[in-house]
Amino acid sequence: MSAADTLAFEARWRVRAAIVGGAAALATLGGQAWLISITQQSKTSELTYQLLFYNSHRGSLLPASIIIGIGLILLIGPLLFMFRATKARRPQLPGIALVTAWVGPIAAGIGQIVLQIVLLNKAHTFATTGAQTYQQAKHLTDAGSLKAVQGLALAGQLSLGFAFVLISLNAMRVGLLTRFMGVLGIIVGVLFVIPLGTLQVVQPFWLLALTALFLGRWPNGVPPAWKTGEAEPWPSQQELREQREQAKGAQGGGDGKPAPTPEPEPAAAGAGQGTEAPAHPSSKKRKRKRRR
Repeated sequence: MSAADTLAFEARWRVRAAIVGGAAALATLGGQAWLISITQQSKTSELTYQLLFYNSHRGSLLPASIIIGIGLILLIGPLLFMFRATKARRPQLPGIALVTAWVGPIAAGIGQIVLQIVLLNKAHTFATTGAQTYQQAKHLTDAGSLKAVQGLALAGQLSLGFAFVLISLNAMRVGLLTRFMGVLGIIVGVLFVIPLGTLQVVQPFWLLALTALFLGRWPNGVPPAWKTGEAEPWPSQQELREQREQAKGAQGGGDGKPAPTPEPEPAAAGAGQGTEAPAHPSSKKRKRKRRR
């Protein structure tokens, strides 16, 4: 694709990607906040009590999980748009980034929803049948169906994190993302695999910032790569130092005053007339002393 074709494609899909990205940020943040507000009501982490608690709050736990799952699936929009924009400026971007941008959000979102459904089904079975012992609770939660769904959700999170890292890194290299946004996008990818805390706020923040970038609402203006349709790499630290030194040199010599000309050295006596300069007087005195 030429630069003009790239800019035309991005102009056509920019607003749609921004809307989907903003919806994904709000859905994941709102769903997580709702889910945390419910689970914090639990007084203990004992397995039998947790299953009874899930069964009694199934009417709110499932909708919260569905909202989170939808938010994860919506990540396809901004990821695919960033992949297409980056690929047009950097053909070396691996194709695996496109695969993970598709597979990751779908697997993670569906895994989130199905995992909650299976877990609530196990909780309902525990609460309505049997003697509600620890052995029964352990048997239900160790079932193969629950482990399989957990594996699906984990695979989706790994794939999603890999997509974030690859796309953010290459988008930063071609100048589509600032260094701050590029590094933060890589951190977001790592947090999908190794979450820190219960409420994940870094991912929604990054998505909302990306939405503002797509809409051209960036504080210092959008990066030049979005305007030219070509790669505009950010200058390295060495190049930045050279630019600062050149700016200092131009500022120091740009006062409008001419540089002082050096004064000519005084010519030696008798130069140009074929005569030599007289010897130093002290040499004559030394000669007289030697004759004596």
